[in-house]
Amino acid sequence: MLFELHQCIDDSTYIVQQYTVSAGYKAWRCPEAGSCFIRTLVYVFNNYSDKLHLIDMLMKVCVLAVLCGWSTSGESSDLC
Repeated sequence: MLFELHQCIDDSTYIVQQYTVSAGYKAWRCPEAGSCFIRTLVYVFNNYSDKLHLIDMLMKVCVLAVLCGWSTSGESSDLC
């Protein structure tokens, strides 16, 4: 039954994409620490992977991006 269900699901349903910033904005990288986006992504996965689903963790990365302001300014935050 599970095998039959898997055959009915389009492979494109398994694709999840998340971008550092929206089109037209700059992605910032801290010279000492690296990409703020990747550091935040790793932080969230390390701290919430046992509590949240993947999509919820990605949303948390987005929320932290807004709170830290790394998508619109070049200033460092605690995560960067």
